[in-house]
This record gives sequence, C-alpha cells and structure tokens, in this order.
Amino acid sequence: MPLSKFKFVGITENYEVEIERLNKITDLNIIGVKTNFNINPEKKNVKEQYTIPKELKQRLMKLHSKDYELYNEALKIAGY
Repeated sequence: MPLSKFKFVGITENYEVEIERLNKITDLNIIGVKTNFNINPEKKNVKEQYTIPKELKQRLMKLHSKDYELYNEALKIAGY
C-alpha cells in the first residue's frame, strides 16, 4: 500500500512536532515524551550526529535503496 493512502506518516527525528501533528489530524491529545536517552555514555552531546565514511554510506544507500525511497517519500508527505 502506498504511503499516500495513510492518514498519518510520522518522522521520528521530529518526534515532538509529529505528535502535535498527529493530535491535530486525529483530535487526540497524546502527550509526547521529551526525554532523550543517551545510550552511549562516551558521547556527551546527545544531539551530535555520528559520521561514517562516505564509501560506507554509499554502500548502505545502495543496499537499502528501497528503504531510502520510502523514507524520502515519508518526508515529503510530512512536509519536510
């Protein structure tokens, strides 16, 4: 089933905003969790992103091309 058939497609990177959008669409009043858990205690900044070598990223994108297509479609539907 195409993503466009779903009433709501949320993006977890924008969890709080997406919960608000879901509430508006469904007339619910879900309260989002505002806690980020740092599962890597060596990494002090939770917002800091990991970097991977360019070649590995290209390989992963090729191996998971359908996942990337789905994710990019979801971003468009969500208005990002």
